[in-house]
Amino acid sequence: GKCVRCLPKTLLLLLVMRFSVTTLGSDQAYSVDFSADGTLAQLRDEVGSVLGTDGQNIRLIVGDTILGGSLTQEQESVEKLLPPEEVGAEPEAPVHISAMKVPRRNISAVQDGPQTFHANAHPLAFQPAAGAIVQHGFTDDIHFWGNHSCGKAVVRLPVGAGLTHIVEVHAKVEASDQGWGGTGSAGACVVLIDSSGTDLAYSVQSLDRHGKQTLEWTMTPEAASGSFPAKAGEEALGSVCGCGEDLVLELRAFTPNWGGWSVTAEQGVLSATIIG
Repeated sequence: GKCVRCLPKTLLLLLVMRFSVTTLGSDQAYSVDFSADGTLAQLRDEVGSVLGTDGQNIRLIVGDTILGGSLTQEQESVEKLLPPEEVGAEPEAPVHISAMKVPRRNISAVQDGPQTFHANAHPLAFQPAAGAIVQHGFTDDIHFWGNHSCGKAVVRLPVGAGLTHIVEVHAKVEASDQGWGGTGSAGACVVLIDSSGTDLAYSVQSLDRHGKQTLEWTMTPEAASGSFPAKAGEEALGSVCGCGEDLVLELRAFTPNWGGWSVTAEQGVLSATIIG
């Protein structure tokens, strides 16, 4: 029940690690006290705060070792990731870290010609891992739009090898449905896919009338920007602005699997701002 400041100094050293942080090309050092069991992701955020930048924008280097490099390591304790010589150093000596800013990059891909997809002729438009739909709060997964709609990617955008943060995604496509009968249930979606090929998240923009329409929207970690009036509440699942290894973004056109329905997409463009 003792407060931290009342604990013996030797015990405090076991609870807190001290880092001396410098940026490449500068001799100015910043002192950072950090919980000994804190994760690399937390340390990255803490160092970013001290340096006045987003923690995702920096790489942390100890000696000749770059800390992290995988999503799993981001969630491990910093102490486990430090080089052995640093772990065995004097308890009171700070660990010296160099912080290197990682530039943001813009990547993009475009559609190669018009494509039309007919009902019941293609894979399901969104195929998440088992249980993922319910985990995101969709209790009626039987009527979930992705379970009765088909389609394919018109643009595929590999995000990059290794650990990458997606900061923003922008999509634009000219699309139309079959042109008769009902409308409002076909459209386009941006899907985030992991390295195993599993769909992780999506954002939908549906068509709301017959005839060609321009669907264009921007997605950020804070805003999915989806629109699906015929399936209110199902316009997005998770965030396509994810973080991971070997991620892929796809712009897919979809149609419900109802007789005679179809969707046509052309001039699709998919772009993203990434770190990593």
